[in-house]
Amino acid sequence: MCTTIMVLSTIALLLRRMFINRVKPQLKQKEHI
Repeated sequence: MCTTIMVLSTIALLLRRMFINRVKPQLKQKEHI
């Protein structure tokens, strides 16, 4: 269970970083995340 939670958290962080990097140029800092 602990290992799965760790993996899910790491994947979530990576996906969030990719999503933010992909959306940042479009938003141009209009919405603060």
